[in-house]
Amino acid sequence: RQLRKSVAFKAVGAQDGDATAQGELLGYFAVLCIFAVLMMVLGGKVLVDIAPPAYADAAGLIPFTAAAFVMPSVYRTVNQNVNLSHKRALFIAGCIGAALAFIACTLLLAPEIGTYAAPIGMLVGFGIPSLLMFVRNQTGAKPIEFPYRAVGIALLVAAVIAAGFQLIDLGAVAELVI
Repeated sequence: RQLRKSVAFKAVGAQDGDATAQGELLGYFAVLCIFAVLMMVLGGKVLVDIAPPAYADAAGLIPFTAAAFVMPSVYRTVNQNVNLSHKRALFIAGCIGAALAFIACTLLLAPEIGTYAAPIGMLVGFGIPSLLMFVRNQTGAKPIEFPYRAVGIALLVAAVIAAGFQLIDLGAVAELVI
C-alpha cells in the first residue's frame, strides 16, 4: 500500500499509464514472493539438516508451507492491482470462497496426506480466486501490463537454485553461509 502512495509509483503511472504501474507493482510483488518462498525453502533445509533426525519428515512440508504462507498476500495484492467492476464484492466473495475451499481441502485431504492438507488447502483456497481475478482482468477491457517474462525467469531461477540446493549436500554450516 505504501508503494502505491509513493512519488515513484505516481510518476510511472503519469508517464507510462496506470496499467503499466499496476503491472510492474504486481510483478515486483510476485518476484518478492518467489524470493521469500525460496529463502524459506533454503532456510528450512538448513534447519532440517541441523535438527534431530526425528524432524527429517518435516522437510517435504516446508515448500508447501512456504508457498501457502504468501498466498493471502498474493490475493490482496492481485485485488489491489486489477481493474474490475464490482471489485469489492468479488474480493469478499473470494475470501469466503477461500475459507470454504481451505476447509473442504483440509477435511478431505487430511485423512490421506496428513499435515500436507493445510498448506495445500491454503494454496487452493487463495490460489483460485487470485487466478480468477487476474485472468478476468487480463481478458477484460483494462488489462494491466504484467511482466510475464521477468516473473517467469525469476521463478525458473528460484526453482533451479532450490533444486540444486536440495541435491547438493554441503553440510549445514556451508549451506547456512550460502
